[in-house]
Amino acid sequence: MTANKGALLKRRLIRANRVNKQVPAWKRLIPGNKQHYNTKRRHFLRTKLKYHE
Repeated sequence: MTANKGALLKRRLIRANRVNKQVPAWKRLIPGNKQHYNTKRRHFLRTKLKYHE
């Protein structure tokens, strides 16, 4: 992918990078918390983002 990207594409890639994180350890330790892992986690080789240059 080239370095010359549009602003909208950059914003979308930044958001995808920010969302693709695991649940924090301190949040997992809260009693009664049922969320132990992020179900929307994406691997960069297995699942590609849909983008158009």
